[in-house]
Amino acid sequence: PHFLPGAGATEIELAHQLQQFGATVPGLDQYAVLKFAEALEVVPKILAENSGHNHTDAITLLYSEHQQGKKNIGIDVEGGSIVLNAAENGILDHAESKKWAIR
Repeated sequence: PHFLPGAGATEIELAHQLQQFGATVPGLDQYAVLKFAEALEVVPKILAENSGHNHTDAITLLYSEHQQGKKNIGIDVEGGSIVLNAAENGILDHAESKKWAIR
């Protein structure tokens, strides 16, 4: 089985890549791509809110990390910081589950 980083890291990375792609798409299709990217932010937003973090600050920090190529950075729901490296901390999601959830 294949695993992906959890803690919202996969969703933010997908959203980040979709935003980059969306910038190249003309017309109404661009709007659809960007709205889908925004919808992917729901998982890390909920994780941030449920762990007592400000979701706006958390999403901004996640995007900043992912723009630097740190694709495994997700929400830290237990520690004192807002984000952590999900893969290094053993927070993994089954790839097939992610695939079905996004469909």
